[in-house]
Amino acid sequence: DGPGVPPESLERLMRPFYRVDSSRTNPQEGSGLGLSIIRRIMEIFEGRVMIENVRPHGLRIILEFPKQGEES
Repeated sequence: DGPGVPPESLERLMRPFYRVDSSRTNPQEGSGLGLSIIRRIMEIFEGRVMIENVRPHGLRIILEFPKQGEES
C-alpha cells in the first residue's frame, strides 16, 4: 500500500532523477532512475510502460511486451 502519485506528477515519473517527494523529511530514498531505466529497456524491446494511480493503494505499473512471432 502507498499514497499514490498526484495526477500532475504521473507524466514526469519516467524522467531520469525525478522524484515525486524530494523533501529532506521523506524517509524513502532513491535516485529517481528506476522507471526511466525500465522505460528505455521497454523501448528497446518495442514494448511500453503504463502507470496508473490506484488510490488509496498506490501505483500500478504495467509492462506490455510485444508478442513474438512464431519461428518457421
